[in-house]
Amino acid sequence: MPLLEVNNLGIDYITEKGTLEAVRDVSFTLEKGKNLGLVGESGCGKTTVAKSLMKLLPSNGVISEGEIIFKGQDVVEMTKEEVRQIRWNDISMIAQSAMNAMDPVYKIKDQIIEAIKTHQPQVSKTEAIERAAKLFELVGLERKRLESYPHQLSGGMKQRTIIAMALALSPALVIADEPTTALDVVVQDRILHQIIKLQQEINSSMVFITHDISVVAETCDQIIVMYGGRIAEIGSTRDFFKDTHHPYGLGLQNAFPSIKEIGERLISIPGSPPNLINPKPGCRFAPRCPFVEDICYAEMPDLIEIKPGHYSACHFTDKIDQFRKEAKLRETWERVKERQIKKQLTR
Repeated sequence: MPLLEVNNLGIDYITEKGTLEAVRDVSFTLEKGKNLGLVGESGCGKTTVAKSLMKLLPSNGVISEGEIIFKGQDVVEMTKEEVRQIRWNDISMIAQSAMNAMDPVYKIKDQIIEAIKTHQPQVSKTEAIERAAKLFELVGLERKRLESYPHQLSGGMKQRTIIAMALALSPALVIADEPTTALDVVVQDRILHQIIKLQQEINSSMVFITHDISVVAETCDQIIVMYGGRIAEIGSTRDFFKDTHHPYGLGLQNAFPSIKEIGERLISIPGSPPNLINPKPGCRFAPRCPFVEDICYAEMPDLIEIKPGHYSACHFTDKIDQFRKEAKLRETWERVKERQIKKQLTR
């Protein structure tokens, strides 16, 4: 039995302008000890999916359909108290903004001790301090930093502290929401390696949320590419980078710097993500896709299995070889921009 199984997940946000369909028909499994990367542009639904795993959606967020099976139990059906029991003990989160994730008026030591003793009251204060010290050693921080206040730490130190707190109770599943945002590339690399080292030590699984596919390439076994609240492509990380089957995935790879083409200007995807309040029919990537045809505007493509474990939601997966060649050309994506300009002029 997999550690985590998400089936046909649907999530809505109730807004003054109407119901925003943030996530639709998202399904995946995660095995124990494996890492899954959720990638896509801002607003694609990746953080919403991750927060739903702990039922941490904002007050206007609703899980409208589907199930989240964690260790054989459906999180969607759990009461608030039942969910509170699995948070931190079984599922923890490395927050995106370490700068604001800690209480500024308490020492780091006190905040970690509180987290440990709240969920494991049988642990003595002395044991909790020793556990915190060991975690600090593992993330490359000196023991004396436990006596510091958050404002006395650098950005990298704060991020490492958040990682230590998230892993304090050896959870089975860790959700890392943009864990290296706002850090320089050298510190990013160190922190990513420390996360993986700690994860392997406690044999946990991890969900990485990021817009940077290079992070997924380095850390994850499986990748889910999301667009407009839906899965565009899902498969092993190796297959995604070697055998991409969705135009959006090809576009993302164009925006990823290559060590073989140093100095080359990156190719961006023209346009913006769709409005998910009363979204238009058809493929949500259609307005930005250089290979769009009439059927793309009329029908939502099914998530089709290309090969075992590798799925793509595109009407024209049989033309992928042609798409790959054309997607590497700047003029291919310039056509999309021209199409969008013509559409605006005819309004």
